[in-house]
Amino acid sequence: MHRPWNYYGCARKLKVIIDGDSAGGDGAGKTKSFDVTDAVHTVQVSMDWVKSVPIQVDATSGSEVKVDVEFARFPMIMLNTFVAPSKVFFLRSDSEFRNPSPYPRD
Repeated sequence: MHRPWNYYGCARKLKVIIDGDSAGGDGAGKTKSFDVTDAVHTVQVSMDWVKSVPIQVDATSGSEVKVDVEFARFPMIMLNTFVAPSKVFFLRSDSEFRNPSPYPRD
């Protein structure tokens, strides 16, 4: 899982949740690997009350699956923290957005 550096929560770790269980944290600007069984897994990240919408990740082939954490754009990231906390973090797997941001990226 890769989390790019971003001012939002840069001093805090994102909690990585795999199949409903905490799998550890991911710091700003860091990439972290998690060992999982060969299966389809549900992946989500959270920080306090802010959680991403979970995505399904297919790890059945035994190969490495890359998941990127994306952030909503400023100023929406600040607004969403309070009014739409599921629209602050977005997870991307296999170069395709599973939960596309309603705020287009460049």
